[in-house]
Amino acid sequence: MAGGAALRPMSSDSNASDFELGAMILAAGRGERLRPLTSVRAKPACPIGNWPLIWYALRFVRRQGYEAVAVNLHHLSGSIRRALAPAQAWGLAVHAVEEPVLLGTGGGPRALCDRFGAGPLLLLNGKLLLGGDLQAARRRHLESGAAATLFVWPNLDPMRYTRLLWDESTNRLERFSFARERRPNGAEPEGWMFTGVQFLSPALLERLPAGAPSDLVTGLYVPLLREGALIRIEPFPGPWCEVSDPGAYLGAHQWLLDGRLGAHGPALTAGNCVAEEVSIDSSAELSRCTVGRRSVVRARARLERSVLWEDVEIGSGCELRDAIVTAGAQLPEGCRMERQIALAGPNGGLQFFPLDSGITRRGAG
Repeated sequence: MAGGAALRPMSSDSNASDFELGAMILAAGRGERLRPLTSVRAKPACPIGNWPLIWYALRFVRRQGYEAVAVNLHHLSGSIRRALAPAQAWGLAVHAVEEPVLLGTGGGPRALCDRFGAGPLLLLNGKLLLGGDLQAARRRHLESGAAATLFVWPNLDPMRYTRLLWDESTNRLERFSFARERRPNGAEPEGWMFTGVQFLSPALLERLPAGAPSDLVTGLYVPLLREGALIRIEPFPGPWCEVSDPGAYLGAHQWLLDGRLGAHGPALTAGNCVAEEVSIDSSAELSRCTVGRRSVVRARARLERSVLWEDVEIGSGCELRDAIVTAGAQLPEGCRMERQIALAGPNGGLQFFPLDSGITRRGAG
């Protein structure tokens, strides 16, 4: 059995046992760059526009025509499992697999080799907001006989993110230019970066070590390039946004409020995203904010570009600008927050953290 050794230490539950898995969402990371939010929930379970982040990847997979998807879990996995529950109502069966030890972007899919079909595997990160249609790209991938097709986006920071160098006349990947290999004062064109979305032949995963951590790029794609294998590149054919750190998390909400996902995103009202069972005083002012379920905004509060999770209470006269308030936090009357995160602490207390600036890897699409 391919990958059998890797499956034994893992546990899984599934409503996908009768389906051939053609897609996988990587959701097992620790989410360290998104701390302190990921001290409360796993990154794919953190709300974006009042939806768990992983919903965007799940719904995207379903729109591509897939009926079953694998999802690997590790950090605070229970928060992701709760977020996966509605997928069956969307016509998507989910095979959730626990990784007691993180296996990486290569080891996670490698452990499920025997569950994937013969056709190309759609593999994507669980930290993405994305739209578009991959059907034409899938056909081109099959017709080309490529080992893999990687979807790319203009590189917003080539000194930070790996650049992909490719022949745009043939769509053939030539090499990866890793950020660690560049000199800070070197002139680097922006180029393209990997979106975390790809088609690949599942059989290639058997080249990776079974039951051990591995990286898909350095462990599979780089060796394939050295051997002369064809790896194709395609610009991602729709809107795309990645959530990495708290600054990017806040930026992703503004991206959503611009209507980038249209009908595939949450409902917007008067420039805000407001969930059900919310109480907002008529004298409160909200501008480009997201408000979670059962939250309360008291009189004369002013909120700009801020995100409230569920069960939050904003006291009278509070002023928030570029702030994130997590579930259950209660801000006292007159509280001021700017570029900060508020977490509900023990015994009803509050913990405040600075909102470090982050780059939101995104585009209008």
